[in-house]
Amino acid sequence: MGLHLSKALVYAIHALDYMHEKGSSQPVMVREICEKYSFSYDTVLSVLRRLSRGKLLTTHRGIKGGFSLRYPLKSISLLTLVETLEGPIESLDPLQPGVGNARLKRAVLKNTTTLNSSFRKALQKTSCLKMIGY
Repeated sequence: MGLHLSKALVYAIHALDYMHEKGSSQPVMVREICEKYSFSYDTVLSVLRRLSRGKLLTTHRGIKGGFSLRYPLKSISLLTLVETLEGPIESLDPLQPGVGNARLKRAVLKNTTTLNSSFRKALQKTSCLKMIGY
């Protein structure tokens, strides 16, 4: 079992890299990203809107509009990107109350909480710039 990256996260990483390469002062149109990577327009638009609502991108309206980076990629952590797209990383018990062994469930939840904490710290220390190979 490996680490699973969602489609939204992979699209976001591609879009952020494209914006970084173009320079932060120029808005990038969704169509440009879709054409460069053969991505679905609706999916890219949805991802970029979520990043904009999360204050990672700036939206530019009008005929020359699009999206641009609000911050340099070196100052955006992978944790911020993941939680903007996927929500908080947390440990949850998938079993309903009264199902399973209570002692075992507590032990598993305690240990997954510790693992999640370490994972969150690693994501926090990794910038989006580092993630895209710079």
